[in-house]
Amino acid sequence: MKLTNDSDEQLMCITEHIRKEFQASIGWYRLGHFMIKLGEFNKAQEIFEKILNSTLESDSSQLLSLYHHLGYINNQKGNHETALMLYERTLEIQLKFLPANHPLLAKTYNCIGGAHDDMGNYSTALSFYQKALDIKQKSLPPNHLSFAGVYNNIGGIHRSLGAYAIALTFFQKTKEVQQNSLPSYHPNLAATYTNIGELYDKTGDYSNALDSYKKALDIQLRFLPPTHPALAITYNNISEVHKEMGDYSSALSLQQKTLEIQQKSLPMYHPKLAINYSNIGSIHALKGEYTNALNFYDKTLEIQKKSLLPDHPCLASTYNRIGSLHREIGNYSMALSFHQKALDIQLKNLPSNHPDIAATYQFIGSVETELGHYTNALLFHQKTLEIEERSLPPNHPDLAKTYNNIGEVHDSMEDYSIALSFYQKALEIQQVSLPAYHTDLAVTYSNIGGVYDEMEDLSTALTYYQKTLEIEQKALPPNHPTLATTYSNIGGVYEKMENYPAALSFYEK
Repeated sequence: MKLTNDSDEQLMCITEHIRKEFQASIGWYRLGHFMIKLGEFNKAQEIFEKILNSTLESDSSQLLSLYHHLGYINNQKGNHETALMLYERTLEIQLKFLPANHPLLAKTYNCIGGAHDDMGNYSTALSFYQKALDIKQKSLPPNHLSFAGVYNNIGGIHRSLGAYAIALTFFQKTKEVQQNSLPSYHPNLAATYTNIGELYDKTGDYSNALDSYKKALDIQLRFLPPTHPALAITYNNISEVHKEMGDYSSALSLQQKTLEIQQKSLPMYHPKLAINYSNIGSIHALKGEYTNALNFYDKTLEIQKKSLLPDHPCLASTYNRIGSLHREIGNYSMALSFHQKALDIQLKNLPSNHPDIAATYQFIGSVETELGHYTNALLFHQKTLEIEERSLPPNHPDLAKTYNNIGEVHDSMEDYSIALSFYQKALEIQQVSLPAYHTDLAVTYSNIGGVYDEMEDLSTALTYYQKTLEIEQKALPPNHPTLATTYSNIGGVYEKMENYPAALSFYEK
């Protein structure tokens, strides 16, 4: 081997070439990162794929970084299967070189869990999040900030599975870690309060839901400008709680705040504006203002058709809302056509056991019930049930809703004993999974009361209607239209019992 000195021109040429190549690689990485921050995922993908094409198979460290970045980009673009494949390649390389409890493995397990989470593979996602947590528990102090992310992800899975009590436990753990490690008005705490508020909302604990959302809002108002998109999301969340409580004027006012922010910060055909218009439409629908509702749904559809691909799942959601509106006003053929449009999109883009497909089958089943096509109705509700039984735990609240829907079909067919059995199944789940004064329980009590009413077992019917009323009086404002229905049902029972003064008092309410 010939030795060279620093002045050797050939060595200097080679060294300069390597230096330039290294700097170029760093420059491309920086540009790729910048594109990710801008949300320009297609451009970021092009950049990282360009680096990947020039990377040697033996360069494991660079391959790890590239697979990870490309996995993240694809996940953000909704290409979850591609993301999963790239994360698995990352893991395959890591397992060859890293010890089993290395923190980088925890990061990759978390990413793989996230991809499965986005695909609706909740049990698989949970197993990978748990692997990430196990590694962190062995290698980090218990209040390390990185625990917050894993607790948050695990809480999200349990929320998706309907295990709201467990989910709340993990979100509370997230909050505890953040409160120990972050300033009291840190944005991540606002996100956690939002997650906690959503759980309270789902379980019908509206006062705690409002309290958590308002804590999130208080933090956001301290560090965000008044037109920041995150504020729009929080106003929307608070609006949804007011909507659930039947306070439609407050709900509409908050949606208007959301709209004002989005109109200032987003282009006129941005998909988030479409969501806002859809939410405003849903409030008008609940108020019985169907023309206004349809106008807002049309605005939603106009934006989505201009900004999204023709088979985008968000279009399916809008078609379902329009279909439900037509069902409410008795346009059943129009309702079916919109739900079918939604289903066509979902079957092209989603796995066959996706919860959104189950929901659309349920919508179609409900329209078929209204049309008196009971065999078709049962067929679609059964499809919903099959998906939910495969993908949800046995006490998930969505299963209870499906049992209620099947019960309603049998109720309409005057198969009262079968209807009652399905209502009882729904009730058993709700008594385990929901708080005692959740409005979904009121619906089931009312359904059971209705069967006993039809069977002329008036004292039992009255008992269930009164249970319905007790929940509604605690959970709803005094002028909520649902209360009027319950007062009418109780009045009807008293009338059949020939207790006319009691009947009159409830009818007058």
